[in-house]
Amino acid sequence: MYEDFKDYILSEVEEFCLELSSYELVPSIIGGTSRDFLLNQVNKHDYDIEIRPKENLTQDKLLNIFDLLQKSLSKIYEVEELPYSILKIKLPNCTVEITMPREEFYKDEFSHSNFDVAYMSDLDFTLGGIRRDFTINAISFVLKDESWGCVDPLNGKKDLENRILRPCSEDFTKDPVRYLRAIRFSMLYNFTIDKQILEDFSELELDNFTAHYLRYEAMKSNRPISFLLKLIELLQEGSYSSLITELAAIDKVETSLKDHLTSLIHLDYELREDLAECLDYSFKLIDFDLPVLFKKLKYKSFNEFILLAEQNHLLDIYRTLQRINSRYVDFLNANDYIDLTPNDLNLMKEHLVDLSEIENTDRKFYQLYARLNFLRD
Repeated sequence: MYEDFKDYILSEVEEFCLELSSYELVPSIIGGTSRDFLLNQVNKHDYDIEIRPKENLTQDKLLNIFDLLQKSLSKIYEVEELPYSILKIKLPNCTVEITMPREEFYKDEFSHSNFDVAYMSDLDFTLGGIRRDFTINAISFVLKDESWGCVDPLNGKKDLENRILRPCSEDFTKDPVRYLRAIRFSMLYNFTIDKQILEDFSELELDNFTAHYLRYEAMKSNRPISFLLKLIELLQEGSYSSLITELAAIDKVETSLKDHLTSLIHLDYELREDLAECLDYSFKLIDFDLPVLFKKLKYKSFNEFILLAEQNHLLDIYRTLQRINSRYVDFLNANDYIDLTPNDLNLMKEHLVDLSEIENTDRKFYQLYARLNFLRD
């Protein structure tokens, strides 16, 4: 457990903030790093730095200072300018993003970028905090006189203690991505979602969320299928609670979300199709006829096996099964989804066929069969 914020962050980040101070600016680290420090979570080294002048300035003067800062930093670091006057700076062991406090003025459109901005000094940190999603993400650690102090303008620390996700302002309802972030944070940190946010979900539809942000937030939740089912449950007032509970122990990002979704053969086929559609994935999910008839294979001749494989698409099934982590197979076994036991696997591994007895035209099929992970030690 870290007692001091100084020990929690990378030394190169503190040195960079001290460098920013030399420009007569007050740097603060806000958002995930500050939140995770207070929650005693592992530092993800994702640093958002806000810079403020030491006195109130007009927006024009602020933008002029920011422009001069960018030119100066570009001589030393690799700098990328992002929308809304955000500078992405590459340090030796991490990347930081620098921005100025700003107000956001939302338009009528319900989207992730439907606002205009105005930059301000915001010396008490309140207005800059209000434009964020949750109070727990408006907490800052400010560098002054070479020491770090915590600033909490919206009582986010109290919400951390109560483990609740509370919005910073009514503007929360203008951005659909914030609803996805509510689900993600509730899953990652076991937080309760504010009652008003939960009520607002009932007025939303799946079409309100783009496939890009559905995939992005689902993957960052570390349990993407559980994330998507939770979203569907909140939107449609359906109940996937038991399935989400079952998935919680095994659902994990291992490759891409597309492969992950394909591998979950214990999900209802129509549900998997619905998930693929909302994620904008145009791929053919294998339609499994369960139980898979593994046990019959050891009683079949090779020609009978080929016929059986063609009839039941077993080779396609094997191709998918060989990619599945063992815990999925254990889960399927425990719930009688497939007719497969460890003894069956051993028998399959011992199932030897003399290739000289097989017609040349059939050998490529058997060799494919023999290469599968389930058939070798």
